[in-house]
Amino acid sequence: MKYILSIIALMLMAGCSMQKHAARDLSGKQKRQFDQYYFEGAKQKILGNTDEAIKQFNDALKVDPSSHATMYQLGGLLFEQGDQAKAIYWAERAVAVNPDYNFWYYGQLGQFYNQNMQFGKSAAIFEQMIKAEPEKSSNYIEALNQYLNMRDGKSALRILDRMDKQFGLSDESAVRRKDILFALGRVDEAVNAIKALVEAYPNVLNFKGLLAETLVEAGRSDEAIRTYNEILQEDPSNGYAHFGLAELYRSNDQNDKSFAHLKLAFADFNIPITQKLNMLAPYFLVIRTNDNMLKEAEELSLILVETHPTDALSYLALSDVYNVADNWKESRDQLLKALEFDQADFRMWQKLLTLDEQLNDFNLMVEDSDKALAMFPNQPILYLFNSFANMVVKNYEKAIEVAEAGLEVALSTEDKINLLTTIADAYHELGENKKSDAAFDEVLELDPGNLLAMNNYAYYLSLRSENLDLALEMIQKVVMLDSRNPSYLDTYGWVLYQMERYEEAEVQLRKALDITQRSAEILEHYGQTLIKLGKLSEGNNYLEKANEIRNKESIIN
Repeated sequence: MKYILSIIALMLMAGCSMQKHAARDLSGKQKRQFDQYYFEGAKQKILGNTDEAIKQFNDALKVDPSSHATMYQLGGLLFEQGDQAKAIYWAERAVAVNPDYNFWYYGQLGQFYNQNMQFGKSAAIFEQMIKAEPEKSSNYIEALNQYLNMRDGKSALRILDRMDKQFGLSDESAVRRKDILFALGRVDEAVNAIKALVEAYPNVLNFKGLLAETLVEAGRSDEAIRTYNEILQEDPSNGYAHFGLAELYRSNDQNDKSFAHLKLAFADFNIPITQKLNMLAPYFLVIRTNDNMLKEAEELSLILVETHPTDALSYLALSDVYNVADNWKESRDQLLKALEFDQADFRMWQKLLTLDEQLNDFNLMVEDSDKALAMFPNQPILYLFNSFANMVVKNYEKAIEVAEAGLEVALSTEDKINLLTTIADAYHELGENKKSDAAFDEVLELDPGNLLAMNNYAYYLSLRSENLDLALEMIQKVVMLDSRNPSYLDTYGWVLYQMERYEEAEVQLRKALDITQRSAEILEHYGQTLIKLGKLSEGNNYLEKANEIRNKESIIN
Protein backbone atom coordinates (compact mmCIF):
# COMPACT_ATOMS: atom_id res chain seq x y z
CA MET A 1 0.00 0.00 0.00
CA LYS A 2 2.92 2.39 0.67
CA TYR A 3 4.02 1.96 -2.96
CA ILE A 4 0.58 2.83 -4.28
CA LEU A 5 0.32 5.84 -2.02
CA SER A 6 3.71 7.12 -3.13
CA ILE A 7 2.60 7.00 -6.77
CA ILE A 8 -0.61 8.78 -5.89
CA ALA A 9 1.31 11.42 -4.01
CA LEU A 10 3.48 12.05 -7.05
CA MET A 11 0.39 12.33 -9.24
CA LEU A 12 -1.13 14.73 -6.76
CA MET A 13 1.96 16.92 -6.73
CA ALA A 14 2.05 16.91 -10.55
CA GLY A 15 -1.63 17.83 -10.63
CA CYS A 16 -1.25 20.56 -8.08
CA SER A 17 1.75 22.02 -9.87
CA MET A 18 -0.47 22.37 -12.93
CA GLN A 19 -2.93 24.41 -10.94
CA LYS A 20 -0.72 27.48 -10.56
CA HIS A 21 -2.15 28.84 -13.81
CA ALA A 22 -5.76 28.33 -12.70
CA ALA A 23 -8.23 30.96 -13.84
CA ARG A 24 -9.14 31.94 -10.29
CA ASP A 25 -7.57 31.62 -6.86
CA LEU A 26 -8.95 29.10 -4.36
CA SER A 27 -9.44 29.72 -0.68
CA GLY A 28 -7.54 27.52 1.71
CA LYS A 29 -10.66 25.46 2.38
CA GLN A 30 -11.40 25.06 -1.34
CA LYS A 31 -7.83 24.05 -2.02
CA ARG A 32 -7.96 21.37 0.69
CA GLN A 33 -11.30 20.14 -0.68
CA PHE A 34 -9.95 20.09 -4.23
CA ASP A 35 -6.82 18.22 -3.14
CA GLN A 36 -8.97 15.66 -1.30
CA TYR A 37 -11.07 14.92 -4.41
CA TYR A 38 -8.08 14.93 -6.76
CA PHE A 39 -6.01 12.72 -4.44
CA GLU A 40 -8.87 10.23 -4.09
CA GLY A 41 -9.47 10.23 -7.86
CA ALA A 42 -5.80 9.47 -8.49
CA LYS A 43 -5.88 6.68 -5.92
CA GLN A 44 -8.98 5.07 -7.43
CA LYS A 45 -7.45 5.31 -10.90
CA ILE A 46 -4.36 3.43 -9.73
CA LEU A 47 -6.56 0.80 -8.07
CA GLY A 48 -8.50 0.33 -11.30
CA ASN A 49 -11.80 1.68 -9.95
CA THR A 50 -12.55 3.78 -13.03
CA ASP A 51 -16.12 4.81 -12.20
CA GLU A 52 -15.17 6.02 -8.73
CA ALA A 53 -12.13 7.84 -10.11
CA ILE A 54 -14.35 9.67 -12.63
CA LYS A 55 -16.74 10.66 -9.83
CA GLN A 56 -13.92 12.05 -7.71
CA PHE A 57 -12.40 14.03 -10.58
CA ASN A 58 -15.84 15.45 -11.45
CA ASP A 59 -16.20 16.56 -7.83
CA ALA A 60 -12.74 18.17 -8.04
CA LEU A 61 -13.87 20.13 -11.11
CA LYS A 62 -16.91 21.40 -9.25
CA VAL A 63 -14.51 22.98 -6.76
CA ASP A 64 -12.13 24.28 -9.45
CA PRO A 65 -13.72 24.30 -12.94
CA SER A 66 -10.45 25.59 -14.43
CA SER A 67 -8.26 22.61 -13.42
CA HIS A 68 -6.76 21.45 -16.72
CA ALA A 69 -4.93 18.61 -14.96
CA THR A 70 -8.28 17.21 -13.83
CA MET A 71 -9.69 17.61 -17.35
CA TYR A 72 -6.71 15.65 -18.68
CA GLN A 73 -7.33 12.84 -16.17
CA LEU A 74 -11.05 12.71 -17.00
CA GLY A 75 -10.32 12.55 -20.71
CA GLY A 76 -8.09 9.53 -20.26
CA LEU A 77 -10.54 7.66 -18.03
CA LEU A 78 -13.56 8.34 -20.26
CA PHE A 79 -11.64 7.23 -23.33
CA GLU A 80 -10.72 4.06 -21.50
CA GLN A 81 -14.44 3.46 -20.94
CA GLY A 82 -15.16 3.95 -24.65
CA ASP A 83 -16.92 7.32 -24.32
CA GLN A 84 -14.91 9.00 -27.06
CA ALA A 85 -17.12 12.08 -27.39
CA LYS A 86 -16.78 13.08 -23.72
CA ALA A 87 -13.12 12.10 -23.69
CA ILE A 88 -12.40 14.41 -26.62
CA TYR A 89 -14.41 17.20 -24.97
CA TRP A 90 -12.29 17.12 -21.83
CA ALA A 91 -9.03 16.69 -23.75
CA GLU A 92 -9.91 19.76 -25.81
CA ARG A 93 -10.78 21.68 -22.64
CA ALA A 94 -7.44 20.73 -21.03
CA VAL A 95 -5.54 22.13 -24.03
CA ALA A 96 -7.72 25.25 -24.22
CA VAL A 97 -7.67 26.11 -20.50
CA ASN A 98 -3.95 25.60 -19.94
CA PRO A 99 -2.16 28.79 -21.05
CA ASP A 100 1.13 26.92 -21.48
CA TYR A 101 2.05 24.20 -23.99
CA ASN A 102 1.87 20.73 -22.42
CA PHE A 103 3.22 17.75 -24.37
CA TRP A 104 0.94 15.28 -22.60
CA TYR A 105 -2.23 17.28 -23.17
CA TYR A 106 -1.59 17.81 -26.87
CA GLY A 107 -0.44 14.22 -27.36
CA GLN A 108 -3.57 12.87 -25.70
CA LEU A 109 -5.85 15.04 -27.80
CA GLY A 110 -4.03 14.12 -31.01
CA GLN A 111 -4.36 10.41 -30.26
CA PHE A 112 -8.03 10.77 -29.34
CA TYR A 113 -8.73 12.49 -32.66
CA ASN A 114 -6.85 9.72 -34.43
CA GLN A 115 -8.81 6.95 -32.71
CA ASN A 116 -12.03 8.77 -33.60
CA MET A 117 -10.85 8.97 -37.25
CA GLN A 118 -10.70 12.76 -37.12
CA PHE A 119 -7.35 12.67 -38.91
CA GLY A 120 -7.35 16.29 -40.03
CA LYS A 121 -7.77 17.56 -36.48
CA SER A 122 -5.17 15.08 -35.27
CA ALA A 123 -2.67 16.25 -37.90
CA ALA A 124 -3.26 19.88 -36.89
CA ILE A 125 -2.53 19.06 -33.24
CA PHE A 126 0.71 17.29 -34.08
CA GLU A 127 1.75 20.17 -36.32
CA GLN A 128 1.28 22.46 -33.32
CA MET A 129 3.47 20.07 -31.34
CA ILE A 130 6.16 20.29 -34.06
CA LYS A 131 6.11 24.05 -33.72
CA ALA A 132 6.36 23.86 -29.91
CA GLU A 133 8.99 21.09 -29.85
CA PRO A 134 10.76 20.92 -33.22
CA GLU A 135 13.50 18.72 -31.76
CA LYS A 136 11.12 15.79 -31.10
CA SER A 137 11.04 13.46 -34.12
CA SER A 138 7.95 11.64 -32.83
CA ASN A 139 5.85 14.76 -33.45
CA TYR A 140 6.77 14.72 -37.14
CA ILE A 141 6.05 11.00 -37.46
CA GLU A 142 2.63 11.40 -35.86
CA ALA A 143 1.70 14.31 -38.10
CA LEU A 144 2.95 12.39 -41.14
CA ASN A 145 0.85 9.35 -40.20
CA GLN A 146 -2.29 11.43 -39.86
CA TYR A 147 -1.85 12.92 -43.35
CA LEU A 148 -1.26 9.43 -44.71
CA ASN A 149 -4.48 8.32 -43.02
CA MET A 150 -6.18 11.15 -44.91
CA ARG A 151 -4.41 10.09 -48.13
CA ASP A 152 -3.07 13.62 -48.31
CA GLY A 153 0.28 12.86 -49.92
CA LYS A 154 1.21 16.48 -50.53
CA SER A 155 0.88 17.43 -46.86
CA ALA A 156 2.78 14.28 -45.88
CA LEU A 157 5.64 15.29 -48.19
CA ARG A 158 5.62 18.75 -46.59
CA ILE A 159 6.13 17.15 -43.16
CA LEU A 160 8.96 15.02 -44.54
CA ASP A 161 10.63 18.17 -45.90
CA ARG A 162 10.48 19.69 -42.41
CA MET A 163 11.88 16.46 -40.91
CA ASP A 164 14.83 16.38 -43.29
CA LYS A 165 15.53 20.04 -42.68
CA GLN A 166 15.49 19.52 -38.92
CA PHE A 167 17.27 16.16 -38.65
CA GLY A 168 18.95 15.59 -42.00
CA LEU A 169 18.17 12.87 -44.55
CA SER A 170 17.51 9.43 -43.03
CA ASP A 171 16.59 6.04 -44.43
CA GLU A 172 13.24 6.24 -42.63
CA SER A 173 12.28 9.55 -44.22
CA ALA A 174 13.60 8.48 -47.63
CA VAL A 175 11.56 5.26 -47.60
CA ARG A 176 8.42 7.08 -46.47
CA ARG A 177 8.95 9.67 -49.20
CA LYS A 178 9.46 6.93 -51.78
CA ASP A 179 6.25 5.15 -50.77
CA ILE A 180 4.24 8.39 -50.88
CA LEU A 181 5.59 9.33 -54.29
CA PHE A 182 4.82 5.89 -55.67
CA ALA A 183 1.28 6.22 -54.35
CA LEU A 184 1.00 9.59 -56.11
CA GLY A 185 2.25 8.03 -59.35
CA ARG A 186 5.43 10.11 -59.31
CA VAL A 187 7.68 7.13 -60.03
CA ASP A 188 10.86 8.92 -61.12
CA GLU A 189 10.74 11.15 -58.04
CA ALA A 190 10.31 8.05 -55.86
CA VAL A 191 13.48 6.55 -57.36
CA ASN A 192 15.31 9.85 -56.95
CA ALA A 193 14.37 9.93 -53.25
CA ILE A 194 16.34 6.71 -52.69
CA LYS A 195 19.14 7.85 -55.01
CA ALA A 196 19.52 10.90 -52.79
CA LEU A 197 19.89 8.60 -49.79
CA VAL A 198 22.59 6.57 -51.59
CA GLU A 199 24.44 9.77 -52.54
CA ALA A 200 24.27 10.99 -48.94
CA TYR A 201 25.61 7.68 -47.60
CA PRO A 202 27.65 6.13 -50.45
CA ASN A 203 29.35 3.56 -48.21
CA VAL A 204 26.16 1.99 -46.90
CA LEU A 205 25.50 -1.04 -49.12
CA ASN A 206 22.06 -1.59 -47.63
CA PHE A 207 20.94 1.71 -49.14
CA LYS A 208 22.15 0.55 -52.57
CA GLY A 209 20.10 -2.59 -52.04
CA LEU A 210 17.12 -0.40 -51.24
CA LEU A 211 17.73 1.50 -54.47
CA ALA A 212 17.81 -1.74 -56.45
CA GLU A 213 14.49 -2.82 -54.90
CA THR A 214 13.01 0.59 -55.72
CA LEU A 215 14.17 0.29 -59.33
CA VAL A 216 12.49 -3.10 -59.55
CA GLU A 217 9.30 -1.57 -58.17
CA ALA A 218 9.60 1.17 -60.77
CA GLY A 219 9.90 -1.41 -63.54
CA ARG A 220 13.50 -0.45 -64.34
CA SER A 221 14.97 -3.97 -64.22
CA ASP A 222 18.16 -3.26 -66.18
CA GLU A 223 19.13 -0.49 -63.77
CA ALA A 224 18.28 -2.76 -60.82
CA ILE A 225 20.59 -5.48 -62.21
CA ARG A 226 23.41 -2.95 -62.61
CA THR A 227 22.88 -1.73 -59.04
CA TYR A 228 22.94 -5.26 -57.62
CA ASN A 229 26.14 -5.98 -59.55
CA GLU A 230 27.70 -2.79 -58.15
CA ILE A 231 26.96 -4.14 -54.67
CA LEU A 232 28.57 -7.47 -55.56
CA GLN A 233 31.68 -5.71 -56.80
CA GLU A 234 32.13 -4.36 -53.28
CA ASP A 235 30.82 -7.43 -51.48
CA PRO A 236 30.81 -10.57 -53.70
CA SER A 237 29.08 -12.74 -51.08
CA ASN A 238 26.23 -10.32 -50.38
CA GLY A 239 23.26 -12.66 -50.19
CA TYR A 240 20.65 -9.94 -50.47
CA ALA A 241 22.06 -8.83 -53.82
CA HIS A 242 22.14 -12.44 -54.99
CA PHE A 243 18.53 -12.89 -53.91
CA GLY A 244 17.56 -9.77 -55.83
CA LEU A 245 19.32 -10.94 -58.99
CA ALA A 246 17.85 -14.43 -58.65
CA GLU A 247 14.35 -12.97 -58.58
CA LEU A 248 15.01 -10.66 -61.54
CA TYR A 249 16.48 -13.42 -63.69
CA ARG A 250 13.66 -15.77 -62.73
CA SER A 251 11.06 -13.22 -63.80
CA ASN A 252 12.85 -13.02 -67.17
CA ASP A 253 12.87 -16.84 -67.52
CA GLN A 254 16.66 -16.94 -67.21
CA ASN A 255 16.42 -19.89 -64.86
CA ASP A 256 20.05 -21.01 -64.94
CA LYS A 257 21.29 -17.54 -63.95
CA SER A 258 18.54 -17.28 -61.36
CA PHE A 259 19.45 -20.57 -59.70
CA ALA A 260 23.16 -19.73 -59.71
CA HIS A 261 22.50 -16.55 -57.72
CA LEU A 262 20.00 -18.33 -55.49
CA LYS A 263 22.68 -20.83 -54.45
CA LEU A 264 25.07 -17.99 -53.63
CA ALA A 265 22.37 -16.31 -51.57
CA PHE A 266 21.75 -19.53 -49.62
CA ALA A 267 25.50 -19.74 -48.93
CA ASP A 268 25.53 -16.36 -47.17
CA PHE A 269 25.34 -17.15 -43.44
CA ASN A 270 24.45 -13.49 -42.71
CA ILE A 271 20.99 -13.98 -44.18
CA PRO A 272 18.55 -15.46 -41.64
CA ILE A 273 17.62 -19.05 -42.37
CA THR A 274 13.93 -18.16 -42.15
CA GLN A 275 14.28 -15.89 -45.20
CA LYS A 276 15.93 -18.72 -47.12
CA LEU A 277 13.17 -21.11 -46.12
CA ASN A 278 10.63 -18.65 -47.52
CA MET A 279 12.48 -18.82 -50.84
CA LEU A 280 12.51 -22.61 -50.67
CA ALA A 281 8.81 -22.96 -49.88
CA PRO A 282 7.49 -22.60 -53.48
CA TYR A 283 9.54 -25.62 -54.52
CA PHE A 284 7.32 -27.89 -52.44
CA LEU A 285 4.39 -27.10 -54.73
CA VAL A 286 6.10 -28.71 -57.72
CA ILE A 287 8.92 -31.04 -56.69
CA ARG A 288 6.71 -34.11 -56.55
CA THR A 289 6.10 -33.85 -60.30
CA ASN A 290 9.16 -31.95 -61.51
CA ASP A 291 12.48 -33.81 -61.23
CA ASN A 292 14.56 -30.73 -62.10
CA MET A 293 12.92 -28.67 -59.36
CA LEU A 294 13.38 -31.57 -56.95
CA LYS A 295 17.09 -31.61 -57.73
CA GLU A 296 17.32 -27.84 -57.18
CA ALA A 297 15.42 -28.05 -53.89
CA GLU A 298 17.75 -30.79 -52.67
CA GLU A 299 20.82 -28.78 -53.68
CA LEU A 300 19.56 -25.65 -51.91
CA SER A 301 18.72 -27.66 -48.80
CA LEU A 302 22.19 -29.19 -48.74
CA ILE A 303 23.65 -25.67 -48.91
CA LEU A 304 21.40 -24.74 -45.96
CA VAL A 305 22.84 -27.61 -43.93
CA GLU A 306 26.38 -26.59 -44.86
CA THR A 307 25.76 -22.90 -44.08
CA HIS A 308 23.70 -23.44 -40.90
CA PRO A 309 25.09 -26.72 -39.51
CA THR A 310 23.80 -26.15 -35.97
CA ASP A 311 20.27 -25.06 -36.89
CA ALA A 312 17.59 -27.74 -36.74
CA LEU A 313 15.59 -25.94 -39.44
CA SER A 314 18.23 -26.69 -42.10
CA TYR A 315 18.01 -30.46 -41.51
CA LEU A 316 14.24 -30.24 -41.26
CA ALA A 317 14.08 -28.56 -44.68
CA LEU A 318 16.23 -31.28 -46.23
CA SER A 319 14.10 -33.92 -44.51
CA ASP A 320 10.96 -32.37 -45.99
CA VAL A 321 12.47 -32.42 -49.49
CA TYR A 322 13.28 -36.11 -49.20
CA ASN A 323 9.85 -36.79 -47.73
CA VAL A 324 8.02 -35.18 -50.64
CA ALA A 325 10.22 -37.25 -52.97
CA ASP A 326 9.11 -40.40 -51.07
CA ASN A 327 12.72 -40.98 -49.95
CA TRP A 328 11.55 -41.76 -46.43
CA LYS A 329 14.72 -43.34 -45.10
CA GLU A 330 16.87 -40.32 -45.96
CA SER A 331 14.09 -38.05 -44.73
CA ARG A 332 14.12 -39.83 -41.39
CA ASP A 333 17.93 -39.63 -41.11
CA GLN A 334 17.84 -35.85 -41.62
CA LEU A 335 15.00 -35.48 -39.16
CA LEU A 336 17.04 -37.30 -36.52
CA LYS A 337 19.84 -34.78 -37.10
CA ALA A 338 17.36 -31.95 -36.64
CA LEU A 339 16.25 -33.48 -33.35
CA GLU A 340 19.85 -33.47 -32.14
CA PHE A 341 19.63 -29.66 -32.09
CA ASP A 342 16.01 -29.23 -31.06
CA GLN A 343 14.34 -32.09 -29.21
CA ALA A 344 11.70 -29.76 -27.78
CA ASP A 345 9.90 -29.33 -31.12
CA PHE A 346 6.91 -31.64 -30.80
CA ARG A 347 6.03 -31.33 -34.48
CA MET A 348 9.32 -32.97 -35.46
CA TRP A 349 8.54 -35.98 -33.28
CA GLN A 350 5.18 -36.30 -35.01
CA LYS A 351 6.91 -36.22 -38.39
CA LEU A 352 9.40 -38.85 -37.23
CA LEU A 353 6.63 -41.24 -36.19
CA THR A 354 4.82 -40.68 -39.47
CA LEU A 355 8.03 -41.56 -41.32
CA ASP A 356 8.33 -44.75 -39.26
CA GLU A 357 4.85 -45.66 -40.46
CA GLN A 358 5.73 -44.87 -44.08
CA LEU A 359 8.81 -47.07 -43.74
CA ASN A 360 6.54 -49.78 -42.33
CA ASP A 361 9.01 -50.16 -39.46
CA PHE A 362 6.90 -50.44 -36.34
CA ASN A 363 9.79 -51.50 -34.12
CA LEU A 364 11.30 -48.09 -34.85
CA MET A 365 7.95 -46.50 -34.13
CA VAL A 366 7.90 -48.16 -30.71
CA GLU A 367 11.41 -46.87 -29.93
CA ASP A 368 10.76 -43.35 -31.22
CA SER A 369 7.37 -42.97 -29.54
CA ASP A 370 8.90 -44.20 -26.26
CA LYS A 371 11.45 -41.36 -26.48
CA ALA A 372 8.78 -38.85 -27.44
CA LEU A 373 6.52 -39.90 -24.56
CA ALA A 374 9.37 -39.39 -22.10
CA MET A 375 9.50 -35.75 -23.24
CA PHE A 376 5.80 -35.10 -23.91
CA PRO A 377 3.80 -37.29 -21.50
CA ASN A 378 0.66 -35.17 -21.91
CA GLN A 379 0.28 -35.64 -25.69
CA PRO A 380 -2.46 -38.23 -26.40
CA ILE A 381 -1.35 -38.76 -30.01
CA LEU A 382 1.96 -40.22 -28.80
CA TYR A 383 0.08 -42.88 -26.85
CA LEU A 384 -1.87 -43.66 -30.02
CA PHE A 385 1.31 -44.08 -32.05
CA ASN A 386 2.97 -46.18 -29.36
CA SER A 387 0.02 -48.48 -28.64
CA PHE A 388 -0.64 -48.96 -32.37
CA ALA A 389 3.00 -49.82 -33.03
CA ASN A 390 3.02 -52.31 -30.15
CA MET A 391 -0.12 -53.88 -31.61
CA VAL A 392 1.54 -54.35 -35.00
CA VAL A 393 4.65 -56.00 -33.50
CA LYS A 394 2.33 -58.19 -31.37
CA ASN A 395 3.25 -56.64 -27.99
CA TYR A 396 -0.42 -56.75 -27.04
CA GLU A 397 0.00 -56.38 -23.28
CA LYS A 398 2.21 -53.32 -23.82
CA ALA A 399 -0.29 -51.88 -26.31
CA ILE A 400 -3.03 -52.13 -23.68
CA GLU A 401 -0.83 -50.65 -20.95
CA VAL A 402 0.13 -47.64 -23.10
CA ALA A 403 -3.41 -47.07 -24.38
CA GLU A 404 -4.81 -47.13 -20.84
CA ALA A 405 -2.14 -44.61 -19.78
CA GLY A 406 -3.20 -42.48 -22.75
CA LEU A 407 -6.79 -42.47 -21.52
CA GLU A 408 -5.55 -40.71 -18.38
CA VAL A 409 -4.44 -37.68 -20.41
CA ALA A 410 -6.84 -37.80 -23.37
CA LEU A 411 -9.35 -34.95 -23.39
CA SER A 412 -11.01 -35.21 -26.79
CA THR A 413 -13.63 -37.83 -27.54
CA GLU A 414 -11.78 -38.78 -30.72
CA ASP A 415 -8.56 -39.59 -28.84
CA LYS A 416 -10.47 -41.66 -26.27
CA ILE A 417 -12.24 -43.60 -29.03
CA ASN A 418 -8.97 -44.38 -30.82
CA LEU A 419 -7.30 -45.54 -27.61
CA LEU A 420 -10.27 -47.68 -26.59
CA THR A 421 -10.39 -49.25 -30.07
CA THR A 422 -6.72 -50.21 -29.71
CA ILE A 423 -7.49 -51.73 -26.30
CA ALA A 424 -10.40 -53.70 -27.77
CA ASP A 425 -8.28 -55.00 -30.66
CA ALA A 426 -5.41 -55.97 -28.34
CA TYR A 427 -7.67 -57.86 -25.93
CA HIS A 428 -9.15 -59.70 -28.91
CA GLU A 429 -5.67 -60.80 -29.97
CA LEU A 430 -5.03 -62.03 -26.41
CA GLY A 431 -8.28 -64.00 -26.45
CA GLU A 432 -9.77 -61.94 -23.61
CA ASN A 433 -13.08 -61.52 -25.37
CA LYS A 434 -15.12 -60.04 -22.52
CA LYS A 435 -12.60 -57.24 -22.04
CA SER A 436 -12.49 -56.67 -25.79
CA ASP A 437 -16.29 -56.45 -26.00
CA ALA A 438 -16.38 -54.12 -22.98
CA ALA A 439 -13.91 -51.73 -24.65
CA PHE A 440 -16.03 -51.70 -27.83
CA ASP A 441 -19.11 -50.99 -25.72
CA GLU A 442 -17.32 -47.97 -24.24
CA VAL A 443 -16.47 -46.72 -27.73
CA LEU A 444 -20.07 -47.03 -28.86
CA GLU A 445 -21.26 -45.20 -25.75
CA LEU A 446 -19.03 -42.29 -26.73
CA ASP A 447 -19.91 -42.53 -30.44
CA PRO A 448 -22.87 -44.78 -31.29
CA GLY A 449 -22.22 -44.32 -35.01
CA ASN A 450 -18.52 -45.22 -35.03
CA LEU A 451 -18.13 -47.34 -38.17
CA LEU A 452 -14.71 -48.80 -37.41
CA ALA A 453 -15.71 -49.93 -33.93
CA MET A 454 -18.94 -51.52 -35.16
CA ASN A 455 -17.10 -53.26 -38.00
CA ASN A 456 -14.36 -54.68 -35.78
CA TYR A 457 -16.80 -55.63 -33.03
CA ALA A 458 -19.04 -57.43 -35.53
CA TYR A 459 -16.09 -59.20 -37.14
CA TYR A 460 -14.69 -60.45 -33.84
CA LEU A 461 -18.14 -61.75 -32.85
CA SER A 462 -18.35 -63.55 -36.20
CA LEU A 463 -14.98 -65.19 -35.66
CA ARG A 464 -16.28 -66.53 -32.36
CA SER A 465 -19.74 -67.32 -33.78
CA GLU A 466 -21.18 -65.45 -30.83
CA ASN A 467 -24.10 -63.03 -30.67
CA LEU A 468 -24.40 -63.06 -34.44
CA ASP A 469 -27.68 -61.16 -34.45
CA LEU A 470 -25.95 -58.20 -32.79
CA ALA A 471 -23.03 -58.56 -35.21
CA LEU A 472 -25.41 -58.51 -38.18
CA GLU A 473 -27.28 -55.48 -36.86
CA MET A 474 -24.05 -53.54 -36.43
CA ILE A 475 -22.48 -54.39 -39.78
CA GLN A 476 -25.71 -53.64 -41.65
CA LYS A 477 -25.64 -50.13 -40.15
CA VAL A 478 -22.03 -49.76 -41.21
CA VAL A 479 -22.58 -50.87 -44.80
CA MET A 480 -25.68 -48.68 -45.08
CA LEU A 481 -23.46 -45.67 -44.31
CA ASP A 482 -20.41 -46.81 -46.31
CA SER A 483 -21.10 -49.37 -49.01
CA ARG A 484 -17.77 -48.92 -50.85
CA ASN A 485 -15.38 -50.05 -48.12
CA PRO A 486 -14.22 -53.61 -48.98
CA SER A 487 -13.29 -54.35 -45.37
CA TYR A 488 -16.84 -53.55 -44.21
CA LEU A 489 -18.34 -55.65 -47.01
CA ASP A 490 -16.02 -58.52 -46.07
CA THR A 491 -17.22 -58.36 -42.45
CA TYR A 492 -20.83 -58.33 -43.66
CA GLY A 493 -20.21 -61.37 -45.80
CA TRP A 494 -18.42 -63.24 -43.05
CA VAL A 495 -21.17 -62.59 -40.49
CA LEU A 496 -23.66 -63.99 -43.03
CA TYR A 497 -21.32 -66.95 -43.59
CA GLN A 498 -21.25 -67.75 -39.88
CA MET A 499 -25.06 -67.55 -39.88
CA GLU A 500 -25.00 -70.12 -42.74
CA ARG A 501 -26.61 -67.66 -45.13
CA TYR A 502 -24.08 -68.53 -47.83
CA GLU A 503 -25.84 -67.12 -50.89
CA GLU A 504 -26.20 -63.72 -49.22
CA ALA A 505 -22.61 -63.98 -48.03
CA GLU A 506 -21.43 -64.59 -51.61
CA VAL A 507 -23.17 -61.42 -52.80
CA GLN A 508 -21.46 -59.20 -50.22
CA LEU A 509 -18.04 -60.80 -50.64
CA ARG A 510 -18.33 -60.47 -54.42
CA LYS A 511 -18.95 -56.74 -53.94
CA ALA A 512 -15.81 -56.54 -51.83
CA LEU A 513 -13.77 -58.32 -54.52
CA ASP A 514 -15.12 -56.01 -57.19
CA ILE A 515 -13.47 -53.16 -55.28
CA THR A 516 -10.16 -54.92 -54.52
CA GLN A 517 -8.63 -58.33 -55.19
CA ARG A 518 -5.45 -57.64 -53.24
CA SER A 519 -6.78 -58.78 -49.85
CA ALA A 520 -5.86 -62.34 -48.97
CA GLU A 521 -8.53 -62.34 -46.28
CA ILE A 522 -11.37 -61.38 -48.65
CA LEU A 523 -10.19 -63.91 -51.27
CA GLU A 524 -10.09 -66.61 -48.61
CA HIS A 525 -13.54 -65.81 -47.29
CA TYR A 526 -14.97 -65.79 -50.80
CA GLY A 527 -13.33 -69.11 -51.61
CA GLN A 528 -14.69 -70.73 -48.44
CA THR A 529 -18.15 -69.40 -49.21
CA LEU A 530 -18.06 -70.82 -52.76
CA ILE A 531 -17.05 -74.21 -51.38
CA LYS A 532 -20.04 -74.12 -49.01
CA LEU A 533 -22.20 -73.45 -52.05
CA GLY A 534 -20.76 -76.53 -53.78
CA LYS A 535 -18.52 -74.60 -56.17
CA LEU A 536 -15.42 -76.53 -55.11
CA SER A 537 -13.10 -75.86 -58.06
CA GLU A 538 -13.81 -72.15 -58.18
CA GLY A 539 -13.57 -71.86 -54.42
CA ASN A 540 -10.20 -73.60 -54.30
CA ASN A 541 -8.89 -71.24 -57.00
CA TYR A 542 -9.65 -68.29 -54.74
CA LEU A 543 -8.01 -70.01 -51.78
CA GLU A 544 -4.86 -70.47 -53.87
CA LYS A 545 -4.90 -66.78 -54.82
CA ALA A 546 -5.17 -65.92 -51.12
CA ASN A 547 -2.14 -68.10 -50.31
CA GLU A 548 -0.12 -66.52 -53.14
CA ILE A 549 -0.72 -63.03 -51.73
CA ARG A 550 0.18 -64.17 -48.20
CA ASN A 551 3.40 -65.75 -49.44
CA LYS A 552 4.40 -62.54 -51.25
CA GLU A 553 3.67 -60.46 -48.15
CA SER A 554 5.76 -62.75 -45.96
CA ILE A 555 8.72 -62.44 -48.38
CA ILE A 556 8.46 -58.62 -48.38
CA ASN A 557 8.26 -58.48 -44.58
